[in-house]
Amino acid sequence: HEIFVRGICAVEECRAEIEQAGAEETHNDDRTSLDLLPGLPEPKYFPVEWHTQPGSWDGYDLYGEVFQYAIGPNVFRYGGYAVVETGQQTRYSREEPFGELPPGRYRRIYEVGCGTGGSLFAARALFPDAELIGSDLSETQLRHGYRVSQRAGAGIEFKQRLAHDTKEPDNSIDAAISFAFFHELPRDETLSVLKEMYRILRPGGSLIIVDPPPFKKVDLFQSVIMDWESLHHGEPFFSVSCASH
Repeated sequence: HEIFVRGICAVEECRAEIEQAGAEETHNDDRTSLDLLPGLPEPKYFPVEWHTQPGSWDGYDLYGEVFQYAIGPNVFRYGGYAVVETGQQTRYSREEPFGELPPGRYRRIYEVGCGTGGSLFAARALFPDAELIGSDLSETQLRHGYRVSQRAGAGIEFKQRLAHDTKEPDNSIDAAISFAFFHELPRDETLSVLKEMYRILRPGGSLIIVDPPPFKKVDLFQSVIMDWESLHHGEPFFSVSCASH
């Protein structure tokens, strides 16, 4: 919680510069798009201050910048939390899962629960011609991903959608991915999201799920630490997820 509070204060001191930089950006990336659905109903499980983030994902309009300039370089960079080892460079973990994909042409890649689109930015370097689509509930996260994609010319489509109702056509996606998302869901919702991901995958398409390992796959001490963090870190479904695999 204190990390977020300090990050918000630091970013707030730079608000004028951040807003000016955004106003001066030239939006010439016609592949990047943002599709918001005002009034989209929140699932029952969503109103949680995830990771003790004040006000949850949309509690502060510059949370994207908080992660980019404060949490990312000063927390994620060093590891030593949850299942991330001390010194582990987590930014590389976004690229590694795509190495599991069988060789072939991937025309459309979809990330459910994409946040600001971290995995899709990694995918762009690997699949320069693919259509990249990400969905999430958080408008704040989607808007930040959209701004970054515009600046980088990454050509990512951001859509505000329910994870179990993507509104994508049947059999239209070559690869579907989720990154650190399923442990944020209650078990019945997990099954609904999996069904949706299989629905949009074309026959022979690939599904990648990157999530913390179940308790039985780690040593007892680490499982206790993971469980403690879930109880005290705004992770109401983490332990149930790790215990049920």
